[in-house]
This record gives sequence, structure tokens and C-alpha cells, in this order.
Amino acid sequence: MDTQVRFPKFIATLKELGAPVGGAAFLADASGTWSALPFETRAACLNALEVPLEPLTVTIRLGKVPDAPKSLDAVLVIFEGEARAATPAPDATPVAAPTPAEEELHELLADAPAAEPAPAAPLAAAEEPRPKKGKKGKKSEPQPSPAAAPAAPAPVTQPLMVLPEEPAAQAPPPEPKAKGRGLFGKFAKKEKQEEAPAKPPKPTAVTEIPPLTDPNLEAVEVYAVQEPYAYVRILHDKARQENIYEVIEPALSERERNILDFIEHTIVDVIEVGLSALNKEQAAELLYKHVDEVIYDYSIVLNPVSREKILYYILRDFLGFGKLDPMMRDEYIEDISCDGPNVPIFLYHRRHESIKSNTTFVKDDELDSFVIKMAQRSGKHVSIAEPLLDATLPDGSRLNATLSDEVTDGGSTFTIRKFKEDPFTIPDLVRFGTMNVDLLAYWWLAVQNGASAIYAGGTASGKTTSLNAILLFIPPQMKIVSIEDTREINLPHENWIAGVTRSGFGPRDNNGRQAGEIDMFTLLKAALRQRPEYILVGEVRGQEATALFQAMATGHTAYGTMHADSTEAVIHRLESDPISIPRSLLEALDIVSIQIQTRIGDRRVRRTKELVEIVGLDPHTREILTNQVFTWSPATDEFEFSGVSYVLERIQIERNMNESDMKEEFERRKRIIRWMVDNNIRALDDVGRIIATYYRNPAAVMAMIDQQPAGGAEAMKALVPVEEPAHAPATLELVPVAEEAQHGPQ
Repeated sequence: MDTQVRFPKFIATLKELGAPVGGAAFLADASGTWSALPFETRAACLNALEVPLEPLTVTIRLGKVPDAPKSLDAVLVIFEGEARAATPAPDATPVAAPTPAEEELHELLADAPAAEPAPAAPLAAAEEPRPKKGKKGKKSEPQPSPAAAPAAPAPVTQPLMVLPEEPAAQAPPPEPKAKGRGLFGKFAKKEKQEEAPAKPPKPTAVTEIPPLTDPNLEAVEVYAVQEPYAYVRILHDKARQENIYEVIEPALSERERNILDFIEHTIVDVIEVGLSALNKEQAAELLYKHVDEVIYDYSIVLNPVSREKILYYILRDFLGFGKLDPMMRDEYIEDISCDGPNVPIFLYHRRHESIKSNTTFVKDDELDSFVIKMAQRSGKHVSIAEPLLDATLPDGSRLNATLSDEVTDGGSTFTIRKFKEDPFTIPDLVRFGTMNVDLLAYWWLAVQNGASAIYAGGTASGKTTSLNAILLFIPPQMKIVSIEDTREINLPHENWIAGVTRSGFGPRDNNGRQAGEIDMFTLLKAALRQRPEYILVGEVRGQEATALFQAMATGHTAYGTMHADSTEAVIHRLESDPISIPRSLLEALDIVSIQIQTRIGDRRVRRTKELVEIVGLDPHTREILTNQVFTWSPATDEFEFSGVSYVLERIQIERNMNESDMKEEFERRKRIIRWMVDNNIRALDDVGRIIATYYRNPAAVMAMIDQQPAGGAEAMKALVPVEEPAHAPATLELVPVAEEAQHGPQ
């Protein structure tokens, strides 16, 4: 026989009895969760609900009242089992002690974890999602009890729509609990309201690392990019002598794939708010809500692991980057390149350099749809009429794409240059060998005292990365205006205006401009009216260079990047079309730094090849006079100081410093940089805080370094910036020149 109880009353009774499980677990696996409860709890629950069945024979399943309004009140808990001889009253004395056989079964149940549902018998066939209002199904046969013979099926006493119970997946071996508070590591789930079922407990394992079956493949390393959902395995193909980047995500069965497709299509039809109008947390909450509603409305039963898999793919496809999402989350990936459909996606990995992945866009339509989707997220338009796209993704990454086969024979293509949310800072450049502490101490003095510079180098040589790092030396209260085509500069300064160009629309006029277009030249002219103390130009390549050098000549400090491989090439580009800077204006430039990407052994590295000062013009020959201050030696991988710096000499004269004070100041700044490197102080805010504090209270920073040479983050807790005194100590502007000219930086 069976007895039916409303689901809310059933859960409330369990809570009063102190049961360690909630309603979400029963919605996911009612039978297994009930079996895992202690015997006393089950018996007390049956007594409290006046269910006249033998506790050891009772199994439960869920049903639904036909045509009832959407609510948990419409869910029924159906108890099935053998009737007992006498049903005790609710207020009767406690349940009698169990028999020896009952005690033995109770001990077996008590040994199992309370939150782990027992695996149920497998179904004959997986059941697909069915419409909300379908034909009434038959009741499923009651499962045989482990301690009693199976009961005969009871006749249907009233019409019900019964939810088929999916068997719980076999529990995986115990593993360490996954880190993170929820799906995607940071989306903490709020409690569901009365109509939406709560989420079940998170499983300990969602994605399994498959074993290698090909004898030619061997695993080099495996690491998580979104634990416990997405992993990366680097493989080495011994036959082809190449590495492969393998993305490992949760494996879906055919039934889970069908359910995922069904839920995704249903959400697209019912969602009313654009996800782009919400922040990530709000968008995730909205998707959680819609997924729960679809699962409930269409009577889809999922075990906890299957539910986590589907939620992962829902958030990956709606809020992430689809099949590229694990790559975008991988901190070791710099570039992602797709050369067309049916071609593996290639990556640039910081450890393994250029590497082929196992991810491919199989169909043309799939790749075209992805390019259009990325354009829409970037707020740009791409079409057959305008198939070229240059945009910035919402996370700051740079996107260059082509649509269809209009300009690329193989079909749509794209290249993503990832934006690092946690940018490289000064200690990182020392640790990577891009610069040494002497070179950075020179930059510190030059940037603080308003020396203008251009960073030049080839593609992917680290120009913008190095420039962004040395810009941390700008005093914190200075007004900064940056101008870029795509946003790349990232500073902790508050007094900073970040300008970005905007493309126009419609046909171009005689000057090649579109209606509504705002280019770098227009932004730079507007910036000069804002009285900036530092002007940052993302890349100098057009008529904006004339305005930039005019600003340098009138006293503004400016920094920019260029594509050139030597100081001579920088000067030639500046003097040639389309830039055409008069030679007389080039004297306003103080420093040119050349950045290269090269190899040391089998490693690809980035180095500052040379740092050259622009001294002036020869009055007779009109040739530009330069002074090479630092040079990188490929043989020793060290930086050599020439012994002469006209920029530091000029600062010495302007600040009226003596030689001994300058020497001490240079050494202090070297010590600060070395201390940050030794103590792994590399976060953008931490490095900026130390520099800002040194400008206001240098004695406090030096005391911290002297007293706690290995204090690290603990030492910084006591570092509180103070207000700058009315008369700043002269040591803030001390620059070594005379002694350095003879001995070089120590």
C-alpha cells in the first residue's frame, strides 16, 4: 500500500527531527536520500506523519498533483511499503526497540555518510524531458526492500502525475573537497524562494581525467583551470614530436546532452532580461533561477553530479566564452588563434610556447556564430559588408576577427590576445629577467621627474607590459590621461582618465573618416585641454604623433609605444610618412627603450635590448645625438651600464643635489625593488602602495625594510601612508650621476 504527503510538510517534519539533509537532496534523489537517513529518524518521521507502514519496508518516490499551480505544495511524497499491524498514534510512546535484524541493518546504514545517497537500481532506458502538460503516466513499481520481500503494486486510488526517479550515479572514490564557493569559483548561490527548488549538495567530483589509450601520447602535466569542472592536460606526441593542449571538461551522456540542449533552448525562449545588462553575479543568479524552473516545470530528475555538469555548461555558454572558456581562464595562455573551421585552435603557452589544442570549430556556421557573438559582446558590428573586426572583449582581451570567406578563403578566423587581470609589475620584470634593479631604479627616477619616453619593439615583445609596469612610478596624485585603440594600460592611480577610440558608421568622407568616428588624434586634442601631467598613448603611428610631440615640447610628460627594432628605426619612422615629425621636435623626447623577444637556450624570453637617451641635435650637421645608457648582453644575459646618463645629470641640476645624496637615493630605490622581489610583493595594489608611501614618507619604507628584511606581506600591514609634509625632504629627488659616471650603479 502507499500513503501520500505534501512535500513541504514532509521536509518540515524532518527538520523538526533534526535530519541533516534538506529538500534539495530529496528533489534530486528521493529514494537514496531516504535510505541514507538513520533508522530512528525514518521511524519517527513515519509516526509523526501518521504513515501506517513498516519502517524497514518503506521506500519513497515523488509525485505531482495534476494541473496544480507551480509550487512545491504540488509535489507529493509517496510512501510505499508493507502495512504494519497497528499504527501508533502521533502522541504515543516512543517506537519500540528494533529486532536484532533491524539493529544489524541500522548499523550498516549508520556507517554510510548521511549526505551520500545510496545508488538505486538502474532504469531500463533513460527518459527524455517531457512536456509540462502530457498524458498521465503509470506509477512505477515499488523497489524491493533489502530486508523484506517486494510488495505487490497497489491500485491507483487517485489520479497523479508521477515523477520518474533517475538512479543516482555510483559514488566516486573519496577526493579532496573542491575549492571555491560555487560554480565558476565565485558565484555564491543564494537560497531559493518558495517556488524554486534549492540546489542539492555539490558533488566532490564532476570531471574525471580520462586515461591515455594511445601509446604514442604521454602526459607532461595536468592542472586545473576551473576546479572541479575544467582541467588542462599537456600531452607529448612521441610520433610527431609535438605537444598537444588537451581541454578536459565534464563528460555528458546522451541523455544529459539532450537535457542540456533542451534547457538552453527553453531559457533562450523565456529569458526576459539581457544578460549584458547585469553583472556576472546577477546574471548567474538569473540563470540559476531559470534552470531550476525548467527542471521543475518539465519534471526533469537529475542526480547531483548530472545537475552540476549541466549548470557548468549553461554558465559557460551563456556567460563565458563557450568552448574557449577553459583557455580564457588559463593564466598561462597569452594568445588564442583560430585559422578556420575544422582546424585545431592554436595557443601561445608561457611554458610550452606555440601549441596545438584539441578544440576545433567543426562547422562553418558554428564558427561564424561565435565571431558574431564575440562582436556583439564587444559592442561592435561585423557583417558580410564589413567582415573585419578589431574590438576589445568585456574582460579586456583584444579581438581581431574576420567573418566568413569574404577576406579569408578558409572561412571565419579570429585571434584573441588575452588581457591579464593581474598585470605584471616591477618585481615580475626582475624575476623574468626583462630588466634588472639598476635599470628599474633609473626608470623610477626618470618617470618621477618627468622624462618622456617611447617603448619600441616587435610584435609580442612586451612593450605594453613593460610600459605598464614602469608607469607605477608615477606619483599617486598626478593627473594621467591615457589614449588607446584597445584598452591595455592598467594603473592603480585614482586621478586617471582612460580614453578609448570609437569607430564610426556609414561611408567615409574625403579625409577617410566615418560619421561619429573618434580617433586617437581627436582624443589627444581633447586630452591636452584637460591639463594632464602625464599623457599615455597606446601606440604612436599616425597624425596623433605630431600633437604628442607638441605636448612634449610644451612641458607635458608623455609615454607611448611603437613598432621598431632599434633607435635608428624609431627616428626614421617618426620622420617619415604618415607621422612626419620635424627633426626639431624630436629633441623633446628623452628616452627610447628597445624591447625584444629572443631565445636563451630553449626558452623564449623578453629583454630590454637597449635604453638610449636623446641628447639633442648637432648644431652643424643637424644629426640627432644619442647616448646609450644600458645594453643587454646576450652572452651573459646581463645588463651593462655605460656610466653616463644625461637625463640623470639634468635632474641633478634641476634639483640642486650633491653627489653623496644622489648615491644614497639611488641605492635606496634599488633596495626597495630588491626587497619586493625577495618577498614576492608583486600585486598591483601592493607595489603601488609601497611606491606611494615612499613618496610621502620614505623613512617609514626604509625602516620597514631594515627591521623586517624578510617580512613580506606581514611587514606591509604596518605600512600606513602619511600626508606629505609641507617641505618634502630633499632625499625624494636625489639622483646619482657623478659617481655613477665613474663606477656605474652598485
